[in-house]
Amino acid sequence: MKLFLLVIVALVGVTMADIDCSGVVDIIVPTGENRFSPAIQSDVPAGCWVTWRWDTGFHNVVQGDISFFELPDGFRSGDPAKEGVFSYRFLTEGDYYYYCEPHRDSDTMVGIIRVVGNAPAATVTVFMPLVALAGVVSMWM
Repeated sequence: MKLFLLVIVALVGVTMADIDCSGVVDIIVPTGENRFSPAIQSDVPAGCWVTWRWDTGFHNVVQGDISFFELPDGFRSGDPAKEGVFSYRFLTEGDYYYYCEPHRDSDTMVGIIRVVGNAPAATVTVFMPLVALAGVVSMWM
């Protein structure tokens, strides 16, 4: 009995076109303070990540509407915590309002991300090498 083995391997890679995110800075909550710094990020290219960081206090990041009330489908870092890091990738042009839930009434724990342009469509590259292993023989007696 002869057994022929054919192996097909497909590797799929998805990449976005080069996006210059060099001007995007992390948003931090300075130690011992209740404020986002910077509170406003302007001209963030679509496709870039924005990261919030805090290591003291009791904070989180929640996307809200212009009145800073939570959007049901918006981004959210989770429940308030003493320390945290949260990143979100902005793909569509527009103004994105955010706030810290426990400090929403503070005018320093709110902010805006202004995204310009739209993220380019993903480029899909498919590699399909064929490996045919012929002559693999199994004999049964």
